[in-house]
Amino acid sequence: MAEKILKDQALDFYRQLIERGFKPTIDGASIDFHRNKDLVVFIPGESPLIATVRHDELLDFLMKSDVQRILIDSPFPSRAALLMEISKAGIEVYFIRRTTVIEKFRKFLRKKLKIEVRKNDYADAVLQAFIKPKYLQWTDWRYLDCQLEMQLWRDNSADYQKYKQRLKNWPKEKRDRVAKLITNIEENARIFVDTVLKHYPEVAELFKEFNVEDDVIAQAYTCEVFLEILPCNILVGAINKAGIRLSERVTKKKLIHDGRFSYALNQLAIKVYHLNPKKVGKVFKLMLVGKIWKFARRIRMEQMKKEGGRVGETLDRVGPESRDSGRPDSRKGRVSFLHPRLQGACESRN
Repeated sequence: MAEKILKDQALDFYRQLIERGFKPTIDGASIDFHRNKDLVVFIPGESPLIATVRHDELLDFLMKSDVQRILIDSPFPSRAALLMEISKAGIEVYFIRRTTVIEKFRKFLRKKLKIEVRKNDYADAVLQAFIKPKYLQWTDWRYLDCQLEMQLWRDNSADYQKYKQRLKNWPKEKRDRVAKLITNIEENARIFVDTVLKHYPEVAELFKEFNVEDDVIAQAYTCEVFLEILPCNILVGAINKAGIRLSERVTKKKLIHDGRFSYALNQLAIKVYHLNPKKVGKVFKLMLVGKIWKFARRIRMEQMKKEGGRVGETLDRVGPESRDSGRPDSRKGRVSFLHPRLQGACESRN
């Protein structure tokens, strides 16, 4: 009985948004994921559907419901295998780049529209279906596989330089243990690089251009930067994502960027241009972002041609979080545009 009440409340909330002129971002399913609990799937439309679905039954449920694309809150590692299975079945997968916008939207509805959205799985599934397209990013099974290995590499990559320094300075009787730590990090880097090359073999061209064919650590940083830039359709979006300010004007507005991406780009610039770590000017990072962005754009074009060059009806715009309220744009619905593999997850801010 309690579950039915929550479902009815969530559907009533959906109807209130529709009456206010809002439109769902995705023509598909919005899914509230949980590690141990059943999933909540919301499919908007004239006859909206909200259901609880077991993890192992999700793909069958989506196929039977003729769902072409899904939106989730975040692609955590524990969800990767299931999401990869869904992607391989031909269903497009999107996730919210910054889950903080969900709460921003909830506060906006409460303060501006006097709509109170209770915190529960059913309401959350409906709520995220209306998140602005610019906060979303497309992914697929290849990208997810690379992301998993990138996270494992990143878990200990920051210690690499520290251990290299200790190898030089520590007593000889301690160096063997430090050397093993360095070897383990290099092995993780090799596995990560091999995974990226398996799915995007063209990346070897970047290794040659940057003269890092014999440096697995530099290759790993190259792969990181490539993966971060790959979803970016607009160059300035990739620049913003890296945390590079193009304007010299002093401003109090915070440039929202990806810290791990910025670190990898900085390390790659040091490797490629043989820079002093304390003097990495933004011009060198801009050169790398520009080169890799052009390269990634070509890869996306080639991939689309291999997959038939199909054009889908999907998101209006996707990009990094900006300074607005996080609410969906009520004057926009779904529009036809290029296939999501060509539409970037990074764009310049308004």
